[in-house]
Amino acid sequence: MGTFLTRLDKDEKTSANEGGRVYTMPVGKLKMEIPTQPKKRKESDMSTAILNVWITNLGDACSIANDPGLPNPWVVAVAHCGGRVLNWSEGRYRHHGEDKWIPIRPHSGPGGAVGWWYDSIPTRDGHVEIEVPPGCYVLRATMHSWFTNGLLYGNWATERAVVQACCGHDVCATLYAPSAIACSVPLFEFVIPLLLRNKIIKQEDANRAIEAMKTIFNLEAASASEREEFETLRRAFSQMDKPLSDKPAAKG
Repeated sequence: MGTFLTRLDKDEKTSANEGGRVYTMPVGKLKMEIPTQPKKRKESDMSTAILNVWITNLGDACSIANDPGLPNPWVVAVAHCGGRVLNWSEGRYRHHGEDKWIPIRPHSGPGGAVGWWYDSIPTRDGHVEIEVPPGCYVLRATMHSWFTNGLLYGNWATERAVVQACCGHDVCATLYAPSAIACSVPLFEFVIPLLLRNKIIKQEDANRAIEAMKTIFNLEAASASEREEFETLRRAFSQMDKPLSDKPAAKG
């Protein structure tokens, strides 16, 4: 959307263009044209939508995954809002706007059925463009289990995003990729203590579990944003047994 200055004719009136209604404001001998609606995607006249999906670095919501040392690229899954993976015979994707579209090949999906399933669409440098029919979708990305150079990359998975994909429009979604460390603090500090308090597990069992998991999780390796998140979780957990001071009044 932009502002355009052109010469103002004597009897000229408000006009319209492809971006929506244009209001004419005289400024000396010039007029100012201000489009009032955003333009739709010009690339195609098809009634489809383009999902621009971005994936963050592990534990860092402010940067995009671009690590050539990762054992496998992130792959994106697109599911209907009910949870079933999208299956569309005309499905395709690409990594940059000037690239040629890559068709989604038929392969086995849920229940072994062969189809054009949107379940393992590869990214490049943490990004992929995906063409979909209009609809409501749930997006998630994963890096499958790999064991490389003595390090376990186990089922890394991003958070989910829910998007509304409309005809002829682009939708941008960023999927946050938490590190494995993000699971450790809730488990060690919240879940296990609650299980002990309610006598669901024994102290000896809890100690063994904590000691075993400490060899996997290194809390000192948590990112700055993860450490801030841990502090927020700790404050919330400390208030769980306290009555709410601002509890809303009952209706009626």
